[in-house]
Amino acid sequence: MPSIDVNAYWGPHTITLDCEGFKELADLLQTQSATQPNAQKIGPYTYTVRNGKLYWDNNDNPTKYYLDDSIDDLLRKINAVIEKEC
Repeated sequence: MPSIDVNAYWGPHTITLDCEGFKELADLLQTQSATQPNAQKIGPYTYTVRNGKLYWDNNDNPTKYYLDDSIDDLLRKINAVIEKEC
């Protein structure tokens, strides 16, 4: 299953999703409105973008866990894994 290495607020972390999940996550990152964050269930977690950070949690309102990677860095990593493994 495809995965990317990211930097969570506590240190290194790996996100593992199927190809469709990474495509959905890329779409979320590209279309998220900064003024009206939208939570989206992708794989086992719910994701949203707030204040330029990707947040996720296993509930419907992700506010606990976030990544330090910029949205642009995340999109580069996601697009690379899609191109290579999907």
